[in-house]
Amino acid sequence: MEKILIIDDNESLRYTLTSVLEEAGYHASAVEDGHKGISEVKSSKYHLVICDMKLPGMDGMQII
Repeated sequence: MEKILIIDDNESLRYTLTSVLEEAGYHASAVEDGHKGISEVKSSKYHLVICDMKLPGMDGMQII
């Protein structure tokens, strides 16, 4: 099963994307900021990361 990580500070968007992706058969995880996203990527392998470009503290380009 493909694993997808969502990094977004908008709680409702994280919930919606996670739900839609899981219904489509993916394993989706979501975090609310860049630091948690980087930690998650370091601790687990993901096939895809969906990242908001405007995050507090660390923007999407810094995460990439």
